[in-house]
Amino acid sequence: MKCSPMVILAGFLLMSYNRGESLAGAPFTTTSSTPKTSDPIADTCSATDQFTFTDIGVAMDATIMGVETGSSIADSTAVVLPDGRVRMYFQYLAKDRSQGAHYSAISSDGVTFTMESGARLGDPEWMTEEWGPHIKAKWLSDGRLRIYKGAGDTGIISYVSSDGLAFTKEDGVRITTNAAGLARLSHLTITTTLDGNYRGYFSNMPQGSDSYRLVKSATSADLLTWTMDSGVRIGEGSVTFPDDSAEQPHALQRAGGGVTLFFYRTHYKGEIAVPPLAYYSTSTDGVTFTNVYSLGLDGNGPDIVRLNDGTYLLYYDVGNETQGFSIRVGKLGLTPSVAITADHSTYRAGDRIVVTVATVPGSSSVTVDAYAAIQLPDGRLFFLQGDGSLTGATQPIIRSWPVDSSTGQIFSYTFGGGEPVGNYAWLAAFTEAGTLNLIGSINSAPFSFTP
Repeated sequence: MKCSPMVILAGFLLMSYNRGESLAGAPFTTTSSTPKTSDPIADTCSATDQFTFTDIGVAMDATIMGVETGSSIADSTAVVLPDGRVRMYFQYLAKDRSQGAHYSAISSDGVTFTMESGARLGDPEWMTEEWGPHIKAKWLSDGRLRIYKGAGDTGIISYVSSDGLAFTKEDGVRITTNAAGLARLSHLTITTTLDGNYRGYFSNMPQGSDSYRLVKSATSADLLTWTMDSGVRIGEGSVTFPDDSAEQPHALQRAGGGVTLFFYRTHYKGEIAVPPLAYYSTSTDGVTFTNVYSLGLDGNGPDIVRLNDGTYLLYYDVGNETQGFSIRVGKLGLTPSVAITADHSTYRAGDRIVVTVATVPGSSSVTVDAYAAIQLPDGRLFFLQGDGSLTGATQPIIRSWPVDSSTGQIFSYTFGGGEPVGNYAWLAAFTEAGTLNLIGSINSAPFSFTP
């Protein structure tokens, strides 16, 4: 319904528009226009997604394995078996460096593991050019399991198994160090692309005191022959985290060909970072990564599995020779989020701006207050209300909203030419209901206006 124009005067004319242009409350309704997702991690993807991590405890250490404290136990990869159990593969290196191999353990819940007899792979290769600790497992369409392993200066090689216990080394090298343009590659962590092919991610590994580490990617149609993508995904020399190291990535499949990469940062501008932490970044196309967030976790070698009940578990490495090494496990969750976008970045008189928000529920049900505001060139904020009005008071557009999956237009306006010239931004955020405690981060859609 058309109403008389609303004019906000704050030392100058801010905006004049027909309220009929604004759909402020549309996406923020108790009945969403899109179905509520049962698995927001798998069914959604936004570059501004943020995660939570809750540590559970030790999944594998020297005591469970029955070896000497100080032996290296790390670099795990886990898979969910057809019967719902979790099998974890991991690297073991004797404290005196007399033996290195990869072993496996089995669990009914992904937390408490029991060792399986025998080594899975690695014994014949210890102290050879094909030894490497870093592995990632990938189910094949025929039910076999393939493990990709970084093998010294060779590159990334692979093994295949029909039962998950006895592995056979496959011929050839999946990605050579020459093709990658890097020395000593890590494992290969793989996602599916929208066209039904695959993209694998890997990093280089430390060479002595060298701090130069980064994540690259390659594509494949058959999981055996890989073609390098151009550029760097994350880490030194990339658009994302250009001054920081990035190593041992784990790629978490997201909706629409999206990917969240979890990785470890040890250095900043060549110097040791304090503290070194696990980070993550989400890309909606698997190639362009922008925002980077800390998981708040000082642990390397991230690996993630989704249990049959929808729980996501993240495994990571901690420890040293004195205290002992271990693989720990915790629960990974998605934080509720709201992304806001403007249809263009620059506007002139006569142009119409359309502002859209997309909301994503978290892994756990939560009720929030939702805020949307415009920031003027002089820095002042005006908050959009559910009836389409703007106020200088810090007020949510809706209160106590049970976050759902929703996308919609919240505001539109045609510039008349008398608006202040300069840089603007639309902002959106969630807070805990009834408080100003921020959930996740404030997301923005910057734009500028010129006459």
